[in-house]
Parts: sequence; C-alpha cells; structure tokens
Amino acid sequence: MGLLAPLFALGAVLAALPYFLHRLSTVTPDQQEFASAMLLSPTQKREHVRKQLRYLILMILRILLLLAIVFAFARPFMDQDSISVYSQGAVNHLLVIDVSASMSGADKLDNVKQAAKDFVRSMKRGDQAQLFLADNQLRSIAGPSLEPNTLIAAIDDIEVSRFKLDYGVMMSGLSSRFPDDWFDHKIHLFSDLQQSGMPRQFAKLIPELPANANVELAFYPERSENSANWLIEFIDTDGDQVRVGIKGYQSDQQSRAITLVVNDEEIVEQSIDVLPSGRAIVIFDGIQFKPEINRVRASLLQPDTLEVDNHFNYAVDRSPPEPVPLITVNPYSRSVTYMSTALRTVGAPGNSQTAANWTVEPVMVDNFDPRTLERYNWVLIDDIGLIPQALEEELVRFLQAGGAVFAAAGERTLGLTQVPLSGHSVPDDADTSLAIAQQNFLGVSRVESSHPILDGLKGWVDISISQSLSIEANESDRVLAWLSNGEPLLFEQRVGRGRLVVLTTSLDNEWNNIPVKPLFVGLIGQAANYLSQREAVTIQKLAGEYLYDDELSGVGIQQGEQSTAGQIINPFGETLVELGSTSNLSQRQLIHTGFYELHNASGQSLVGVNIAPAESDTSSLSEEYLEQWVAAVSGQAETIENVKFKESESGLKNDSKPVIELWRILVMLALFLLLTESLLSTFYLRRAQLLESQGTNT
Repeated sequence: MGLLAPLFALGAVLAALPYFLHRLSTVTPDQQEFASAMLLSPTQKREHVRKQLRYLILMILRILLLLAIVFAFARPFMDQDSISVYSQGAVNHLLVIDVSASMSGADKLDNVKQAAKDFVRSMKRGDQAQLFLADNQLRSIAGPSLEPNTLIAAIDDIEVSRFKLDYGVMMSGLSSRFPDDWFDHKIHLFSDLQQSGMPRQFAKLIPELPANANVELAFYPERSENSANWLIEFIDTDGDQVRVGIKGYQSDQQSRAITLVVNDEEIVEQSIDVLPSGRAIVIFDGIQFKPEINRVRASLLQPDTLEVDNHFNYAVDRSPPEPVPLITVNPYSRSVTYMSTALRTVGAPGNSQTAANWTVEPVMVDNFDPRTLERYNWVLIDDIGLIPQALEEELVRFLQAGGAVFAAAGERTLGLTQVPLSGHSVPDDADTSLAIAQQNFLGVSRVESSHPILDGLKGWVDISISQSLSIEANESDRVLAWLSNGEPLLFEQRVGRGRLVVLTTSLDNEWNNIPVKPLFVGLIGQAANYLSQREAVTIQKLAGEYLYDDELSGVGIQQGEQSTAGQIINPFGETLVELGSTSNLSQRQLIHTGFYELHNASGQSLVGVNIAPAESDTSSLSEEYLEQWVAAVSGQAETIENVKFKESESGLKNDSKPVIELWRILVMLALFLLLTESLLSTFYLRRAQLLESQGTNT
C-alpha cells in the first residue's frame, strides 16, 4: 500500500476544520423570566458558558468528505500482495484450445485436450475457468465454471475443424471475456503455435483489458518431433491435361507419389522428387473427362505431419454448350449475328462453375413452339415488339416459373402503345422524341455498376444512341442504365420468380453503336451468366467460407421470396437445404472438405472445398516473438516451453507486482459523502426553522 502523490496527504489537516466549526456552535443556558430583581440580594457575578458539540454525525461526514478528497489527490495504490488479501488469490482462467485444421495431425488435438484436462484438475479452490475454441473465430463452449468435472466433460467433446487459425481474431474475441469482478485473469493457449496464424499487425494480438485487471498469458505448445509436411497446392486443367502442384514445408528432398482420381475412379499414379521445402508440378496427360461436371481429386500417398492437406478437390466442367433460343423475324439479321458471336466468344466468368459457352439457336417467331420453353433456362429476343399475344402469355408463364428473358427494342416496337411482357405504356409522341433523338444523339448518363450484368464494364462514355424506346420506369423496375435524357436504357423487372431484362434500343447498330464497342461482348456475356443463374457459383472455396445469397440464387434461393427448388448436399451426402424450405436461408458455411453439390431445376453444380494452404505451414513462432507477445499482454518477458501441471506452478510466473490505483474508489466515496452531508444538513436546517417558528407562536 502506498501513495503516488504523498504531498497531497498533508491536506488531511483540513479534516480538523469541521471540528472547530462545530465547537463554535455554542448554546446558552435557558433564561427564565422573573418579575423583578430589586428584592434579590447581590452576589458575586459568575459567567459560565456551557458549550455543546451539536450535530455529531454531520461533523463526522464532513471530516470524512475532506479526507476522501485529499487522499483521492494523493492517489493511493495497492500492489499484488495487498490485493490477494481481498481476492484470496482466486483467478479467472481462460482456456483457449486451437482446433484449426493443423491440429488434426500427429495426435496434436488429443495431446492438448489431455493437457487442458490436467490443468483443470490442478486449479486452486475458488478459481473459475472458461473454455474456448479458436480457429477462424472464437467460440465459448463452457463456463465460467468452478466445477472441474463440467469443464473436463466439455473438453472431451472437442473435435478439430477444417478452418484456418487467426490469432488476431482470437485475442479480439477475448476482449469481452474478462469479468469486472475478478482482479486476476490468466489466458492459457493450447496450440501448435503456427506462424501462419499471426495477423499482419502485432497490435491485434493484444486484447482490450479491463481497468484494474491483472492479466497473464501462458503458452502450452504442442509441436511434433518431425514437422516435415507436404500438401497438394493446386489443380488446373488444359484440354486433356491435368497439372497438380505440390509444396513442402520444413522438408528435405524426397520422392512423393501422387494419385489422380476422376469421378471416383483412380486414373493414374506418378512419383516426383520435391526439393527441400520446395515446389513441384506433376503433369497427367490424356485424361478423358465426361461431358458433364467432373470430380477431380489428387492425393499424396505417403503419410506426413498433416493428412488433411494430402488431398485436393477440384471440379472440372466439360458440359456441352448450353443452348439458348433467340426469337427473331430474321435469323440472318445483324442483331442475331452480333449476339451469337458474343456468346460464342465469352463463357462464364473465371470464378464460375461453368466453363462452357452458349449455343445460340435462332428461331423465327412464327415457327417457335412455346412447348420447348421448358428445355431452356433463358430466352433471347432481338425485338420485343414482334411478340404476338399468344406467345406473350406463354413467356409470362415461363417467367413466373423462374425462367429469364433478355429482350431488346427494335423497329417492331415503333407505333406500339404498350410494350409486350413488361407492360410499359408508350407515349403518343414517341415518334417525335425518336426524331429529336436522331438529330441529337443521346449518351449514357449513369449505370448501376454494382449489378452483375454491368459489373466491371467500361466504355459507356463512347456510346451514342440515335433512337430508343421512350418509356417511363415503374416503381417495381430496377433501372440499370439511364440515357442522358433521363429515360431508362436498360432495366430489370421481376415477373414471378423470373427475371426480365429489357434494352430500350436495338442490337443491330442502326439505332446505336453498342454492338461495335468492346463493352458489348462483356454486356451480353454477363447478362447470360446472370439470367442463366450461373453468375456466382464459385468453383473453389476454402473450408470455413460461406455460400452467400447471390451464389445460392442459382440453386433456387432468391432473396426476399419463397423458393420452390434447391438443394445443397455436403460431401457426406447430407442435405443441407431441403426443397421448398430455403426462403429464410441467407448463407451456409462450408465446414467440411470435399465436394458440395448444388442442385436446381437447370442441373447440378459442384464446389470443391479444401483447407487454407496456410494451415499446412508447420513453421512455429520463434521464442523471441512469443516473449514479445507475453510482454505486451501481461507485462513480462517469460514463456513456458514445458509446462508442469502443479498447484504451485501452472502458467507463467510474474515477479513484478502490478499496481492498482484506488483514487476512483475514493472519488465515488466522496460523491456519496457529499450527497449524504447535503441531505442531513437540509434536515437539520428545516428542523431548526420549525422549532424557531413554534417558539415564536408561543
């Protein structure tokens, strides 16, 4: 116990001031009235003033108030020895167990579970513990509890995950786990202490600590004697060739055998020499893929430190080009040529499951059989004005069932009073506005670049439009691009579960120059991806990542509406999303490695899931780095290499005595005394006034 500013303690002499003030408050003896003093004999005059100390409690409160203020400025403090008198040595233990993918190798998880249980059994009476799991997030699974049996039972149920460890996320999550009513806290980290789990900024390793808290950090490292590890780093394909990349960590030069499995059938096995901690590429030629989505899995045959990264899952789509009908009045028109060429040029985006292009099937409107609509996911129309009423009704039903239509305006839209499918009214003066526009070319004033159709497209400033369909957007329309006169150039409309996208100008470069500009190919290609619901399903993901709303829209999950089709099946064949039950699903986490199947009415997609490559790096944190981490958290530079689970020593020893200042407590006490003194003074004052008024009335 001590004072940080002892000179302020001299102000304690002011505490005598209330005593002297109260002593000055004297009371004279009561005087009795007498008829006359003339008949009394004179005596020696004596004066005796009887002094009484009044309002004793009020005086004590004032003395204590002055002392609290004085010692608050003197800033008293208590060291660790003083605190133990009040806390009785009880400690709040935070046990953090690393369950990331790297802990699945060489019995690491079993060892740390046993170490954690040994520590729980060694806790002192009065200590409490909380149990956490750490990978890409921090999860609490037990506690705070004083019962070792409860904690041990929770430890027995721990299983390793396939996620990447992030120490920064772990320490940030611990910031809110320190109870304010405990002085001593100790973080116990049971981990293989991988270097790859470190955040980029060292500051993220320091949790936000509560005021007046003594926090220590202890490491319980679980390291394998042989840390050599190899992993399958990647797979890619080119025609009938498959390339498999191999990477070694903490390894010497060895020959590694790789087997390639396609659609659950082993194709071939090869061996290759891998340099010490180096890379190598194995090439498999002449692989015959089926004309569908193929499952490709490469595996290392020899065991090493980590088994889970000896396999790599990759989906290869060799499906034939998807047919799309293009309804037109002239299959040899320039608009048909432009759109057919664009869709042959581009396929799905680079991160999409589907690699095949589309095959455009031009069909004259008079020859189109609406019964064939069920074969297609989406439809192209080069002039929306050519749609007769009977076909319009069939297309509306197609849209309501979940289909999609991309339509442009053209000469057949001139003179219409209502646009087919969309239902927009055409003003009577549309011909006049077209003539004006032809003399004063319009440009594109604004685009919604966040929409998948327009994402990343450049070159809108070079677009000039002489004619367009003059319509006014409805409230339900989503305008994607605006003309310089404020009218929509491209808009999307939801019809039932389907999507209708309308371009208010033509695609034959007579009304505009869009088809001859570089952005046209990207516009048509991205519209095809979006309308065919292929646009966002990623071919590869890491364990722990999610399937989000835009990706799930391709399997019947659409935001804000009830879906009637869609299944997500995990690598064990378990259905995660049932048919017709996905309306409230926002995202799904990929917790296993392997292939996830995504089914919808148009077919099947696959997502290959693997662990993060960083988990394969067996490099451990250096002792110097651990010392810096411990010093930053608990104010000391000492780590544990081999932990002895004894009552006398468990964790890190701290020779320093943390100082805890008590001035905040004194300030709160002074405020309480001030309030009490004010209330008591008011009570005495009113009582005195009441007595005085009663005496006057008498």
